[in-house]
Amino acid sequence: MKLSPGHKAKLLKFSQKTLIVLDKLFVLLVKIYEKPVEKAKRDFYLEFKTDMTEDELRELRYQITLRWSVAVFVVLFLIFFIWRSGR
Repeated sequence: MKLSPGHKAKLLKFSQKTLIVLDKLFVLLVKIYEKPVEKAKRDFYLEFKTDMTEDELRELRYQITLRWSVAVFVVLFLIFFIWRSGR
């Protein structure tokens, strides 16, 4: 399929804007994800005067990921349930 130069420019501009929005969203999600990790590392250091090991960090990140996954699943399930009951 051939596109006219106007359509190509429009598609390129839309793609660039979409990528910028997705990049900002990804940066925001990483900040939200890393904030509890940094807080836990700081609290651990203040309590035990030593840094967390890689295994402890991995377990903490696993717990955060699990919590977020369950929360997202529950929200999506509720949206689906509400949508299905409205039909």
